[in-house]
Amino acid sequence: MSGALGLLHLGDLQVSYPWSRPRLPGILAALGWSSEGGEGEVRRDPPPRLAVVVPMHLVAALDWHRAWLRQARSILVIREIAEPEDQEVRDDAELREVVGESYAAAEARLGRPVEAIWWTGSAASTAALRGRLEALAARAPVDAGRAMTLPRPDVAPPAAPPGPWRAWETEPLGGLGALARTICVDAGRPAILEIGRDSLALRSLESGAILRSGSPLQRVAISGDGRRVLGRAPAGALVEYGPLEGPRRSVAGIDHATPFYLAPALGLGAAGSRCWFRWLRVDDDDASVLAPVVHEWPCGHGKKLWGYMDNEPVLAEVSAAADAYLSVYDVDAIVGSVVEPRWRAAGPLQVPVWPPHDPLRALFTCPDWRYLDGRAPAAGLADEDCRGDAPAIALGPDAEHRYALGLDREVWRLRGEEAVQLGAGGEGYAIYSADHRLCRRGRGRLLCGGAGWLWIEAEGAIWREPIRGGERVRCVDVDRRIDAALALPGAANAVLIHVVAPPEPAESEDHEARRVPWFHERFELRLV
Repeated sequence: MSGALGLLHLGDLQVSYPWSRPRLPGILAALGWSSEGGEGEVRRDPPPRLAVVVPMHLVAALDWHRAWLRQARSILVIREIAEPEDQEVRDDAELREVVGESYAAAEARLGRPVEAIWWTGSAASTAALRGRLEALAARAPVDAGRAMTLPRPDVAPPAAPPGPWRAWETEPLGGLGALARTICVDAGRPAILEIGRDSLALRSLESGAILRSGSPLQRVAISGDGRRVLGRAPAGALVEYGPLEGPRRSVAGIDHATPFYLAPALGLGAAGSRCWFRWLRVDDDDASVLAPVVHEWPCGHGKKLWGYMDNEPVLAEVSAAADAYLSVYDVDAIVGSVVEPRWRAAGPLQVPVWPPHDPLRALFTCPDWRYLDGRAPAAGLADEDCRGDAPAIALGPDAEHRYALGLDREVWRLRGEEAVQLGAGGEGYAIYSADHRLCRRGRGRLLCGGAGWLWIEAEGAIWREPIRGGERVRCVDVDRRIDAALALPGAANAVLIHVVAPPEPAESEDHEARRVPWFHERFELRLV
């Protein structure tokens, strides 16, 4: 597809349901073309030359998708005023000029060579648009660039020595997510981001010393290398992105969202709230929306429990080849296979297939049967109130070892409308392939995993074990209750988590199914 002209409807990238009806096929039909089907090509970024249909009510979406659109070398903005409600703009030249100023301002902010053409939907306008697209498609090919992947080291990453237990308080309304989105490895030093009212401070998990600092943000995620942050501006809903030390720039289209994944090396990030999130396109200088995650039901993150308790994001991880992802929320986790759009030929163009179908997508949850009310388990889990906690789960390095799943608690898997119990509790852990075949089982309690490693609690100790199988390495003895653990990005280290109970237990909806209580802020952490 190198050098091809891409065509997309920006409205299609706003939908997140597989049954949504995309707008682009209708426009292709009007132009006399259709998608040719077939597998197509998966691409993180658009083709180097791109035509974008932008309806009048979605001019702001040019800012929402800025960093992604800027990956194209040149852009044609198709200013669509073809809907019945656009009649006044079509008929009034002065009004169209005013609307054109809004388009032009957004186009200028893309920072790329941008051409523009109006499309009214009439036969003459459609013929002019087709001719413009054919002329652009006939231009000399442009190098499409190389696909991005995370580095695959030939040797295991070095492991820092275990550290002492350290008291830690998260930002208010913390929970496990407030820890997961703030751990990193800064120049080989395991670290965690301390979020204060007046500043951000990156502290060593080994010594506790401040390594670097920056201006304040809230609900912030730090990149795995500790270089960049994405979070809400103080006392506001706007999200900012940039170096830890600053300066930063605003990110449009994700106001009020919680960032929970940031990987500039892979070019991706994630930010969302209850039940769904958006994939972000990030580089060293900018971040913007790529596309929403496709939210299916019942195989989708729950929205809220009991009518009021929001199910919030905890962490996400994407495979090195971006052919799989793991997203973990408070009460459920998803392993999916679609992160990036797939592009297919349509006449002289390439068009994205969106919303996509993800046949390998699966949801996992540890149930809380107090709210089953006599229903079948599958119906109870679909209703969300019976989802008690996300299981211990880790994304694997390849399709044969796609994910590791803790079976020390009762765990169910949902695929489509099918719910299957995988473990009843006390059964160790299991490794599954991308098509959900059982590959092997292991003994001990799975705590977390990452960078090709698993961390297991067994026989009074914490062990590190290759996810593909092999000899375990003893890390430390267990000297207190381990409630959860988090793998450090790209490193052979993890952080053990002990929940420090409040002096006086408060009334709560928490149940024994939950490892970390809702909104908990006080912990003890240990590097292993």
